[in-house]
Amino acid sequence: MKKIILALAIMFSALGSAQISVGPKHIGKPGKFDKKLLEKFKKTKTIFVLSNIYDQQDYEDVLKESWTVTPYKLVKTSEFDLKDYLKDEYSIATLRGHMVERITKSGGIVKYLHMYLELAIYENEKLLEKLVKNAGKKEEKLRNIINKHKISFARFELFPKDDFIKKALTYSNEELNKELMEATLNEDVFYNYSLGILKNYFQKTSNLLSNEQIYWMYKDEKLPELKELATKILYIPNYTKIKYNPFAINDSQQEEEKIDKIYSEYEFSYEFIDAEDLNTRILNNEEFYYLRYVRVNTQKFIEIVNAKNGEVIYRNYETGLAYNLKRKHIKELNQDIKKVVKKASKK
Repeated sequence: MKKIILALAIMFSALGSAQISVGPKHIGKPGKFDKKLLEKFKKTKTIFVLSNIYDQQDYEDVLKESWTVTPYKLVKTSEFDLKDYLKDEYSIATLRGHMVERITKSGGIVKYLHMYLELAIYENEKLLEKLVKNAGKKEEKLRNIINKHKISFARFELFPKDDFIKKALTYSNEELNKELMEATLNEDVFYNYSLGILKNYFQKTSNLLSNEQIYWMYKDEKLPELKELATKILYIPNYTKIKYNPFAINDSQQEEEKIDKIYSEYEFSYEFIDAEDLNTRILNNEEFYYLRYVRVNTQKFIEIVNAKNGEVIYRNYETGLAYNLKRKHIKELNQDIKKVVKKASKK
């Protein structure tokens, strides 16, 4: 297992962030797909290398209902070696991550953690040749080689729990890759990594790639379907009640009074739901709407998802110094629902 963890760990990279991003790049302005590369991707079999917290059959059941853009194969982490799949017939979807360190004007060091699941193909012949040539070199050099020859098509951001963040921030860059990958593969360390939520992510990503659509990470969007929330319940995962303290690097449960105040601006029906119930209802193909909230450092991605088909009917990207959902975010959602309802009534 140690060898395999190392093989996966050297795939840790340095890129941007998004809740869902489909396109040739995931930072800055949206680009355009290279048609030849997209056609090449669509002819591949996608190798999924996912965490060990669920059985392979559970993942198989999810992918069978959600992934249609390419044939696929699940590979256990204990059996995965990147070099075995550096062929044009494969694309690879696996958990990845990176840490960015920046020096402030005062000389302090600020660290930013990014974890995500990414889908990519590689410049196989060139990469394999360079990996063989540089066998035994430092992991950092191997990572740079892999990233230089990687062509990314899609990714979605993972929302780490505080224990994972705290652990990540204590390690050096050399230790970081091994320790983070060990936890990522074997522990329940993300709020938005459950079979049901994964199903919705895969549905949306597969549909976007099938239709060759660019999905820009920073775009705000409200689809006409948002009007449904005027008469239907919005389900809110219980993890959104948790308050993160960036100085202590820990999570704590917010007081009910504070939670009530945050959602006091919402004029429609809502209910909180625990992770198990949310997961079960999605896997049962029930049609309902839920709030999918992901925080990436101080970036906040607030989405409303149709649980049956994975369609994202509302997107609100927020940045700033706040680390938690605020009353203003719910107020903005409330206003946007009213605007969509008003627009629909005029037709």
